[in-house]
Amino acid sequence: MAEYYVADSYKGFSWDANKAFRNKAGKLAVKATCKCDRCVKGVYVTRVENGQPIPHPAFDGVCLKCGGTGVIQKEIRLYTKAEYDALQRNKERAAEKKEQEMLAGADKKRTEWLEKNGFDAEGYTYIVVGIDTFTIKDQLKEENFKYNAFLRWHAAAPGTFAENCEKHHWNEFYSTTAWGDMNPLPGTQSKVDSIIEAAKPASVSEWVGEVGKRLKDIPVTLVSVHGFEGKYGYSQVVKFEDENKNIYIWFTGVEIKVEPGESCFLTGTVKDHSEYKGERSTVLTRCKIA
Repeated sequence: MAEYYVADSYKGFSWDANKAFRNKAGKLAVKATCKCDRCVKGVYVTRVENGQPIPHPAFDGVCLKCGGTGVIQKEIRLYTKAEYDALQRNKERAAEKKEQEMLAGADKKRTEWLEKNGFDAEGYTYIVVGIDTFTIKDQLKEENFKYNAFLRWHAAAPGTFAENCEKHHWNEFYSTTAWGDMNPLPGTQSKVDSIIEAAKPASVSEWVGEVGKRLKDIPVTLVSVHGFEGKYGYSQVVKFEDENKNIYIWFTGVEIKVEPGESCFLTGTVKDHSEYKGERSTVLTRCKIA
C-alpha cells in the first residue's frame, strides 16, 4: 500500500488509507474521525459560569452536529510523499516571503510609530519636567504635546517649554522587534517618574499653625481649583499660597468666586499638616475667603 500524508493541521486525526477515494475535484481524499468543533465531548455549551460549562437548554444540551458522540467525520486531502514534500516547500517559501515583507516594512512601521507618539525624525522626544503640568495641560495640547502612562507629557519639539523639557531617545524607554513593533522596557514608567521628580524645584513651603487652631485673614493667592467626584459627591481641591510660598489646601464643595492668580484673605481651621512628593501643605477646614 502506498504511503500517504495529510496536512499538518490534520495530524492526529484518525483515518484509514485503505478507504481512500477521489473527491469531486479529483483529489485523493479520505474520511477522517476528529473531535467535534461545535461542542465539548458531545455537549453543546452556551456559556461558562464559575468555571463550569452550562449546556444549551434545547435537546438537553446534546450537540446536533455530532449527535452527542463528540466526534465527527470529515473529508481530508491525502498526499503522496512527493506531493507532501512539495506542500512543505511551498509553506516554507511562503513563510520566507512573509518574513521578508515584514522586515522590509519594519523601518517604515517603526518610523510611523515614533512620529505618531511624539518623537522627532532622529528618535528623540522632549519630556516636560519641573512644572505642574495639570494646570497647563490645555496649552501643552495646543503645542502638540502628548500624554501617555509611560512618558507622561512629551513632544517631538519643546516649543515654548524648552526650559522645562529634557531630551531623551526612544531606546532609553522602548525595545523594538525585527518587525518594527515597539514595546516599553520594564521599569519605564518608574524611570520617567524619577526623571520628572529629580527635576522638581525644592519646596520652600512650611507648615503653618497648630492642628485645631484657627488661622485668620492670611493674605494669600489662589493657585488652583480642581474638581472631582468622590463618594460624597462633587468636591474641589482648592490650593492657596502665601507671600512666603507656604501652601494651604482646602477640600470643599463651596463655589469659589476668586479666580486663580487673584489675591484674597483666607480664614480657616488647621485640620492637618500633610506632605506630598516633598511639598508641605497646611490642610484647612471651615474656611472663609474675603
